[in-house]
Amino acid sequence: MMAVVVKLSAGPAEFGRQKHIELNLLDADGRSLAKLEGDIEIPTPDSGRLATAQFVYNLMQLQFPQSGDYQFSLLVDGDEKESIPLHLVKRSQGG
Repeated sequence: MMAVVVKLSAGPAEFGRQKHIELNLLDADGRSLAKLEGDIEIPTPDSGRLATAQFVYNLMQLQFPQSGDYQFSLLVDGDEKESIPLHLVKRSQGG
């Protein structure tokens, strides 16, 4: 089991607008291993200048084909906003 937590912030020009969110898990060659997506409406905050939205993506029974480099790519309306690197190392049985 793995969880990825994402927090987005948006300014007044985006309040009330629909956004398409994608979280892709990619291998070192850019191939997709998992993809989670959905639509959200940017909330209008009670006060302050920025709206925030938080998501927790729970990835269950996810299997990685081998040790190595991976990344999570976060896209909003098709535009990559963040890339989160992940490096996996196979642990020995005794350790």
